[in-house]
Amino acid sequence: MQFPLFSLYLLVVFGLSHQICSASDDNEIFKGVKKDDTTAIKSAVKNDPSTLESIGPGGQTPLLHAVLTGKLESVKTLLDLGANTAATETDGYNVLHAAGFQGRSEILEVLLQHFANQKEAGGFVLDPATDKHKDGFYPIHRSCWGREPRHTETVKVFLTNNVHSQIAADNGKTCAEMTNNEGTKMLISETVISELQHSMGTMDKEDEL
Repeated sequence: MQFPLFSLYLLVVFGLSHQICSASDDNEIFKGVKKDDTTAIKSAVKNDPSTLESIGPGGQTPLLHAVLTGKLESVKTLLDLGANTAATETDGYNVLHAAGFQGRSEILEVLLQHFANQKEAGGFVLDPATDKHKDGFYPIHRSCWGREPRHTETVKVFLTNNVHSQIAADNGKTCAEMTNNEGTKMLISETVISELQHSMGTMDKEDEL
């Protein structure tokens, strides 16, 4: 029963890994992202503003590439410069799915704060609680697949930003049913207990009223 999910995981791994490796080395902004050099990124955009939305061979914008490769300062700079957060790569994965898949917890926090600010300003927002990809998975599920501690930290960021621990993919499975990461299993278990306690406390208060 686990084979189809594992097969899907491998397909995503090989697909995104290939795209990460194939981002253009000829474009100055991608060179800046690769080195996490914010000065080079700003210079590239100043010289040619259109480069902010240039596309690498994997279908990635500089922002998507920075998220996937874990370049935190580059992500901050690209957001400040007005990078398009709605952009997706070839297979339709956006910045939230990219951060989830690669286990980029700090970058995810930056993205979610950016979207919170955008919401207040009436701008474009991606909500991790509703942002389901066409493959049937939410961004948190991609973190649940990961086996490193950083993936658990990323799951934690999703959970503390209004993503329910029991959110299910189209296949009916939740994070707890998908993950082989012991840290993530423990985190989800603790979160479920906390959610139940909170729910029971709310019901008790309603009964008192």
